[in-house]
Amino acid sequence: PAVIATHLLETLRKHAHALLTRQDTRALLDKVAESAPALVGELVPDQLGLGQVQRVFKKLLQERVPIRDLVTILEALADRAPSTKNPDVLTEFARAALAATITQHVADAEGRVHAVVLDPSLEQHLLKKAETGELNPQTLGLEPERAVLLQQEAERYLAPLIASGRAPVLLTSPVLRATLFA
Repeated sequence: PAVIATHLLETLRKHAHALLTRQDTRALLDKVAESAPALVGELVPDQLGLGQVQRVFKKLLQERVPIRDLVTILEALADRAPSTKNPDVLTEFARAALAATITQHVADAEGRVHAVVLDPSLEQHLLKKAETGELNPQTLGLEPERAVLLQQEAERYLAPLIASGRAPVLLTSPVLRATLFA
């Protein structure tokens, strides 16, 4: 029973983004409104619609970012919604607000995060592609040989983390993060 329960819980976590409906989102907002009515009232529907908030929640869940701290997420959205309605950008602001939670989620028992970073020249190359609008999520704007090399190097550095039971973490610019996640 314990193995089945663990497997079921992991499956639910993996697919939580697909299960979150607008009605669920409304229920979550209503629950937060009990303790922070001004926050919810300011955000929905004045700054963002229910569907926009739902898309941010779904994006966070898809990346396995816990959304338990709804007040922090909603405050980040309320702070940034006047300047953008783009759910991808809003998700990045929510992620930044949840930095401590995310770090705790991937840290080992001693509180250390084992991470891999991109070569600075590669990251700069990709950031330039992003600035010019050439960054393509499928190719990253890289020549095929360089894309294959990047994949091989990522596997080489991340495989030991995975084998040791650690979460594979790639630290990169917020501009590149979503594309590299895809």
